[in-house]
Amino acid sequence: MIDITYYRPESIFEVIQLLQNTDGLLLAGGTDILPRIRKGHYPVKALIDLSRIESLKFVQEVNGWIEIGASATHTMVEQADILQKSVPALVSASHSIGCLQTRARGTIGGNISNASPAADTAPPLLVLNAEVVIQTATGQNAVPMTEFFIGPGKSILSANDILTSVRFKHPLGRMGSSFLKLGKRKGMAISVASVAAYVHLDNDGCLDEIRLAYGSLAPTPVRGYTVEKNLIGNHPTLDNMQKAAWKCEQDVAPISDLRASASYRLQAARVLTIRALQKALSQAEEVGV
Repeated sequence: MIDITYYRPESIFEVIQLLQNTDGLLLAGGTDILPRIRKGHYPVKALIDLSRIESLKFVQEVNGWIEIGASATHTMVEQADILQKSVPALVSASHSIGCLQTRARGTIGGNISNASPAADTAPPLLVLNAEVVIQTATGQNAVPMTEFFIGPGKSILSANDILTSVRFKHPLGRMGSSFLKLGKRKGMAISVASVAAYVHLDNDGCLDEIRLAYGSLAPTPVRGYTVEKNLIGNHPTLDNMQKAAWKCEQDVAPISDLRASASYRLQAARVLTIRALQKALSQAEEVGV
């Protein structure tokens, strides 16, 4: 029998107090943590349930920024009009997570905080230049997503920190974004490889902004800086994209495991890079019509 003390605070202030006094583990949707606790992977003595804190459940645009509360579910993300119109990559990533019931319970904050290399929402947020907003006992900090992940299952969050939201500038102009994921089966699969792309075209149809990010291809979700550097300022022809995609091996460090070999993952990364760019470019070109 598992003996765990359960807390259900109604404010962030209460959460901070509990974290300082109980060594409790934060519980959002519980779709990842609870199965792990049952299997004995987390020797936790206290759970702090965030589900009553309404101030963490929102999707909004303020002063040119889109901000998503940490307790916004994946269903909220995929159904939000502002996200469907502006950041289809993030909508696609949320839709790819688990089944309908999992998306209705799981949260974007939980997906990020777990710091899994395969976290589906991480690559889209990386290409959106997102920031995570962290509440500590002494104040609030905004940290770039590129600095948030420090290792498999590890982030910069300390034991007394709460991730309260994630935010990014509202993308404008001739831009497009996409997210593609390869799994062992069609539904409810952890990704073997995933790629997110963001592009912005200038008046001549050249790439004046391009950002790529990869999941399940390194110890943490990572940006594709080498590929980006080889495409920025150029026309996004298939030949240019193929040549650049081949260089993604300089950005990723895939491993072999039960789901796929390192060589398979690398080849998948190259193919997904091209397809994700083509999908994002298609959206950008539609905006320019």
